[in-house]
Amino acid sequence: MELLKVISILFFLICINLNSIAQSYTLEIKLENQPDNHIVLNKISGDDFHPLDTLLLRRGQDPTIKKAEYTFSENAEPGMYRLVFGKTTYAKVMDEPPQQLDFIFNNEDIILETDFKTPQESLLVVLSEENRVWFEFLQREKMIQEKLKELEMEVDYYRGKGAGVSNSGIAVANRVTQYNDLQAQRDEFITELAARNPDIFATKLIKMYREPFLNGNLSKEERRKQFQKQYFNVVDFSGESLMNSSVYTDKVFQYLTSYNRPRYTKEMLEKEYIKAVDVVLANVNENEKVYEFILDYLV
Repeated sequence: MELLKVISILFFLICINLNSIAQSYTLEIKLENQPDNHIVLNKISGDDFHPLDTLLLRRGQDPTIKKAEYTFSENAEPGMYRLVFGKTTYAKVMDEPPQQLDFIFNNEDIILETDFKTPQESLLVVLSEENRVWFEFLQREKMIQEKLKELEMEVDYYRGKGAGVSNSGIAVANRVTQYNDLQAQRDEFITELAARNPDIFATKLIKMYREPFLNGNLSKEERRKQFQKQYFNVVDFSGESLMNSSVYTDKVFQYLTSYNRPRYTKEMLEKEYIKAVDVVLANVNENEKVYEFILDYLV
């Protein structure tokens, strides 16, 4: 009996020990047209990029395709990471940034396939629910933003320079309706996507893409002021996990640039940016760590 008791205890302890071992997760990336230079993996934190490792390339049977792998450490933080693939020939000549791809790691295995020449446009997410949701959102968001920009320009054109154009009033009304409807559809799309995927890191990022509703019946300057007034009402700067991405600094930068005026002098711009910074800091102080994080960025 004593022997059985000892064996039972040992078995119990072994089970506990096995369960306590942290799960490791891997990243696998398959690349077409990748040059022979290695790939650098970075961790993103605001506008800072912390190199983690250099990934060695392996050749497959197809000479145009190379593979690389990485195993995340047991204490790897969920967040945004960046793969830097190297520069194209054109980028080397013109001194432009290297080819790169930002992706999400959140405690899951990841398998990605893409092309060195067009990393995001050619991306195929083979395995990773986080990245499937995230990149589908980015694709849809890009199309919506392009259409919104086009409609906004048309609204301002027909209201201003196009005032003498025949039926310009009807044209403005049509464009305003489309512009307002598309904004509402975009916000509804973000809300529904977040509701379908409530527990993933990608959803936290996606919710930060919400923006104030800007009525197309307002003038361009009125819409700008409305944007500045309501900007921080629709996004949440309290979550510390999003510091492991560039979304906070991107949102702050977007707000700051709304204070740009084409004809302002340097001194006038500085005064405007001081106003903008005061508004930012007053609206990102719910969490002390996030506040310090954004303050460091602004400094």
